[in-house]
Amino acid sequence: MGTRDNYETVTRVMQAFVAQRTWQQAELARHVEVQPRALRSLLTSLLQSGMPLDKEEEHPHVYWSVPPHWFPGGVIFDMDDWQVLVHAVLRIADPVRQQKLLTRLLSGRRSVALAATGVERLKLAVTAAPLSSEEHEKVLLIEQSLLEGVPLAIHYYSANRGQLSWRVISPQRVFTEPHGRVSAYCHVNHALRWFRIDNIQQVRLERTETRKDVPLAELDAFLASSVDGYNDGTDEALRFQVRVPECAWVRGNLLPGMAIEQDAHGDGITVVAHGAALVVARYVVGLGGAARAEGASLKGLVRQLAQAAIEANG
Repeated sequence: MGTRDNYETVTRVMQAFVAQRTWQQAELARHVEVQPRALRSLLTSLLQSGMPLDKEEEHPHVYWSVPPHWFPGGVIFDMDDWQVLVHAVLRIADPVRQQKLLTRLLSGRRSVALAATGVERLKLAVTAAPLSSEEHEKVLLIEQSLLEGVPLAIHYYSANRGQLSWRVISPQRVFTEPHGRVSAYCHVNHALRWFRIDNIQQVRLERTETRKDVPLAELDAFLASSVDGYNDGTDEALRFQVRVPECAWVRGNLLPGMAIEQDAHGDGITVVAHGAALVVARYVVGLGGAARAEGASLKGLVRQLAQAAIEANG
């Protein structure tokens, strides 16, 4: 047999053992359409390569078997996991991959026609992908770097500097909601930094450098002193008060990193955050007269932003 024929034969053998755990050698040879001698040689090679084959001889027959839960090149999930898998697949931004996987999952429980109808119904009813297709591809590569313990080289647009540059990072945490961001150790600045996924123009695995793992306590402290994926390098406590009735809306719409420090129930709330004064000031300004900043630095920044907005809008 040529190489191509051998690959085809191996595929047929695999499929045969998926469909049926035990085969009589002569029957399997007829099933995959090869001579018994060639099949015996192939099965012996597969056994030596690590395939869990069991050979049993009962003259004049020879039987080949695989273990009860064997499955080639894949994973078998329990039916209890089915809903969780559907939920996860709905978060895939690539419509082609999503359609393919949803169809496979639904086809396992109903006819092809009903599966197609179910897929269309789900796609129309559920908007579950917070990332664009391009961002999703970047997240997949970030996750691969975490799995393999390999840094990433990214071509990144810095909004603060208004320029593109290449840098190497070691991702530590990935957040897809409410905005796609990754907290990572920057090999250029030698410190933790935030990176917006939509500002990553190009990304690739960087196998020539060693990944930097940040101690968990240091990472948690960095995340705690960040607001909505921003960190200005300080740990200053930033507080503002919100009056009734607007505080009811604020309770349910705090930015990640903000927390209610005091809830007076009837007299409003006090919100605290750390390490992102500009983000907090913008949030306070957006609340208009319902919020009052505490502390000279935060009050000053709020006044600057509010005055600039007044001047820009006449």
